[in-house]
Amino acid sequence: MSQKLNYDLCVIGGGLTGASIARDAAGRGLSVLLVEARDLAGATSSATSKILHGGVLDLENRGLSRCIKSQKEREVVYKNAQHLFHPMACVMPLDQGDKKHTKFISMLWRAKLWVYNKFGNRSLFSRASFCMINGDDERLSPLKNPKLEEEEDSTTIMKPHERLRFLGNITDKDYALKLAREAMTFKVCRVDDTRLAICNAIDASLRGAKVLNYTSCERLQQREGCWLVSLRDMRGEETLDIKASMVVNATGPWVSDFIQNMGVGKNDPDLPQINLAKDSHIILPRQYDGDYAYALRQDGGSIVYVMPFEDDYTLVGASQEMCEVGVSPRDVRISGEEIRYLLEAYNTAFEKQVTKDSIVFSFSAAHPISINGKGGRGWRDYRIYHHKRCDAPLLTVYGGAMEQYRILAQDVVDRLLAVSGRTKGHWTEGEPLASSNFYRDESDNAIQKPGHNYQTSLSSYVSLQKRDYAWLPGKLLQRYIDAYGTQMDKIVEGAKSLEGLGEHYGDGVYEAELRYLREHEWVFDAEDILWRRSKLALHISEETRENIEAAFAKIDKDAVADEKTLCA
Repeated sequence: MSQKLNYDLCVIGGGLTGASIARDAAGRGLSVLLVEARDLAGATSSATSKILHGGVLDLENRGLSRCIKSQKEREVVYKNAQHLFHPMACVMPLDQGDKKHTKFISMLWRAKLWVYNKFGNRSLFSRASFCMINGDDERLSPLKNPKLEEEEDSTTIMKPHERLRFLGNITDKDYALKLAREAMTFKVCRVDDTRLAICNAIDASLRGAKVLNYTSCERLQQREGCWLVSLRDMRGEETLDIKASMVVNATGPWVSDFIQNMGVGKNDPDLPQINLAKDSHIILPRQYDGDYAYALRQDGGSIVYVMPFEDDYTLVGASQEMCEVGVSPRDVRISGEEIRYLLEAYNTAFEKQVTKDSIVFSFSAAHPISINGKGGRGWRDYRIYHHKRCDAPLLTVYGGAMEQYRILAQDVVDRLLAVSGRTKGHWTEGEPLASSNFYRDESDNAIQKPGHNYQTSLSSYVSLQKRDYAWLPGKLLQRYIDAYGTQMDKIVEGAKSLEGLGEHYGDGVYEAELRYLREHEWVFDAEDILWRRSKLALHISEETRENIEAAFAKIDKDAVADEKTLCA
């Protein structure tokens, strides 16, 4: 990196927020540089609860209009990245948690839910509802039933839970009704959060943005109404100075550190003051059959989600507590108290009990919270701060939830264009990510109207891929589509058989996939592949892992020799 370059916008931070801002700005004609000190989506963006509920669970504590907007936005982001979203039914029993307030909460939610369903934009997801679920419903089969537990104290020859199992498919409708439970049922989406950030970065790159990961911003200086940004390659000693007309600080939990280190917040009494909280999750072996999620209400109103994860696992989360002072956001870990909280939440609700030894692994994410009254806990409603004391435009983004990422990016770019005196209309609402442009019909023709027939476009694309790549095993084809969407063609192009994908390292991982990741997704080591670009680490053998690490070291060496160290 030796030459100086000029950009309209430099975005610091390569998580979902930064990647989506870069995409939106590039799509509006700005020259954009996206910089990330480590790997893209390497921190908070890859450690979320991986679920979108469309605002329905916020009805208790948030305004209706905000929840309805969340519902609408869930439909938009789903339409624009179908391969990364997996809709599933979710059940929230109302006979557990904070029992003193259950009746009041139920009545309050019923009223709000009616308005939410009435005025929300809901073309793809079924309406949320309160209902009584019969005791023989398969959605309740993994859960404890409080009514059974009450009856088990009586002296009967066959206790109710034994009778329930004995009867199997219950024909005793009266008995099933007796065990019915009041619950809220609604649709949620499980989201591949890391891939969502990566696919936004890919789209930004295809629209002309330059993407540099493993590149840190060392210094930010104002020069003649612009920013002089000093960058350093974290994998070497190379440095690069670039000029940018505007800068966005999208460093997530590092926003305050960035402001302090760059010296851009001095003598600014309006600067938001934050602390860091963390959300933690545990992963268990698969605990129940069925593609259902559960929302378990805890005392105090917090929610713990339980849902299938990566086919063979069950995700439980999140717990919430403050981060330890002095600990880097990249180094936050689940505490013993959080583990106990999540295990208790799970064991209170489910018949099959788990222990600490059942945990396969855990992950935590740090995020900023307000300590000066200018944002709610976790800042689900993000805040964009304009550093008006700087001559050149500088915006800092605080907070934000995954369900808001597109609107947040749109708002940031609107602000940038406003302060720079430019105008360019919105475009991301109706434009799918480059990896999600599935809109072809069965004749292999492009559908004329982008976004037409959303509900069938992905399934049609899968059918076309099965036709075109009949030699690919079904499970491998589906993994490619789920992760890479239409970008999978870059992996398999030119191949006529599995041998055409190059060396097989084991467990369905081929050389062609590793080369694609190196050349098109800014991957620099095997860890980037195994835990972020994919979750292969959960599914492959130790031998396959070693083969991948050795192979990628060679691929990386070849790329460096070919001067492909930095991908654009």
